[in-house]
Amino acid sequence: MKNKASVASRLQQAMELRGIKQVDLCERTEIGKSSISTYLSGEYEPKQRNLYKIAEVLEVSVSWLMGYDVPMNGDDPTPEVVSFESNGDVMALREQLRRQPGMRILFDAGKTATEQDLLDAAALLENFRKRREGEE
Repeated sequence: MKNKASVASRLQQAMELRGIKQVDLCERTEIGKSSISTYLSGEYEPKQRNLYKIAEVLEVSVSWLMGYDVPMNGDDPTPEVVSFESNGDVMALREQLRRQPGMRILFDAGKTATEQDLLDAAALLENFRKRREGEE
């Protein structure tokens, strides 16, 4: 069911919660500043391709961004808000995930992994590192 939230208000809310400025959103989505401005003002709504880019960068569901009454991140009905500006480790991790597709794949796979899966994967990666460095 669609509630009364607009794309503009949801976009503003997500940017504020994630600590992302307009210029950062433009850079990370490769969407022009004028387009982002029209989305923020409510003058225009983003096309589907841009909605997906924005939702990915802001780590929100596309449906939530469009104004539907669904969880913000698609997974948790009460998403935990993290202040990325106050936690340098989280910012560094986010940047690494953004720049390295392999890390993003591992992170996405880890979301549904069991604790044992994560331990096994960590051991496997450690063995790869040792082999690469000639320790074995």
